[in-house]
Amino acid sequence: MVAALKKHRKDLCAVAVVDKLPKVEEQAEDDFEGYIVKPISRENVSEKLKELLLTPREETKHHVFVIDDRANALKAVEHTLDVKGFGVTIFTEVGEAIDRIKEELTDLLITDVNVPGISGIQTCQQLKANPQTEPLPILIFTSDPSRENVQKAIESGASAFIEKPFNPKALTAKVREVVDIGQE
Repeated sequence: MVAALKKHRKDLCAVAVVDKLPKVEEQAEDDFEGYIVKPISRENVSEKLKELLLTPREETKHHVFVIDDRANALKAVEHTLDVKGFGVTIFTEVGEAIDRIKEELTDLLITDVNVPGISGIQTCQQLKANPQTEPLPILIFTSDPSRENVQKAIESGASAFIEKPFNPKALTAKVREVVDIGQE
């Protein structure tokens, strides 16, 4: 239900009231920004809301380029990563993104597998064939994470893939993982 709401309201901050705090792995799979453990009181609700709403955005030195032909997908990725302190530049056209990548250093490219004109797989192959852009880590979005599609993504040189629609915490974790590997 929270995921459905967030599709329409990207700025939604969801807090769950729980009997006990979920395991870290479970937290990474859900769509909540925080938890309030029962029994609840005005004080702990107030504290949790202050924590969530007044905590400064994280800052990171990393910059991410994102290619997708759907504006709502771009906005969702941009918001998710921006809140976590990543610089984000969005593109609806592959050619424009490739030109910018050749001019400007970025730490990661995220591309949808199904972009009109040139697919995410073809984009990956093109960038990996160029010595100037070959080191760039690439994360491919796919709404079909079948073994065949994942295999194509990896064979094209992609560093990783993530399923759409994405979980914001999973996306952030995967981006951090790929960027950290790319920095080594």
